Amino acid sequence: ITSEKATLTVTPKLTITAQPVAATVCEDETATFTVAATGAGISYQWQTNNGGAAWTNIAGSTGTTLTVPAAAAQDGFKYRAVITGTCGTLNSAEATLTVIPKLVITAQPISATICEGETKTFAVAATGENITYQWQTNAGGATFTDIAGANAATLTVPASLTNNGYKYRVVIISTCGTLTSEKVTLTVTPKLTITAQPVAATVCEDETA
Repeated sequence: ITSEKATLTVTPKLTITAQPVAATVCEDETATFTVAATGAGISYQWQTNNGGAAWTNIAGSTGTTLTVPAAAAQDGFKYRAVITGTCGTLNSAEATLTVIPKLVITAQPISATICEGETKTFAVAATGENITYQWQTNAGGATFTDIAGANAATLTVPASLTNNGYKYRVVIISTCGTLTSEKVTLTVTPKLTITAQPVAATVCEDETA
């Protein structure tokens, strides 16, 4: 006697085929994490540890991709996907978000009025990562050009009547962008000069000198 035939149905096991990868982005940009898996009845739930030890679900993040607006407070946060299928549950690799501070000018240079022959130091302050500086002047015209060797946060200018009215600014470059400071004006006041000296006089008594 031969029994009835019985069919064996094998559901593919749950397998992660692409893990999320750590991301480094500038502040106020967005980071994207992606995961891929094969199996049956798959669903996703992204989680974060918020910089701590415990993992919590991110509301509404149930796709293969997670997009995160990067704020400074999220630097070091970790993310992972919990993948559930017919044949079990897997956690993806943990991916770390590194947020680079955006470039911000915290103190602008200030216009100055000084006497001829003195010097003026203009200064700027900025926060960010890998900052470099390039001071520029318009040399009394309309176009700003780089000042050779002026690559610090300060610029010292010897004041002469030649550069009276010159404008100065600094271009600041960082990992997360470029900013140009406000323009400042150097006003040079002519130094005090005696142009005619008194001369000895010989006069008769009762006359005037």
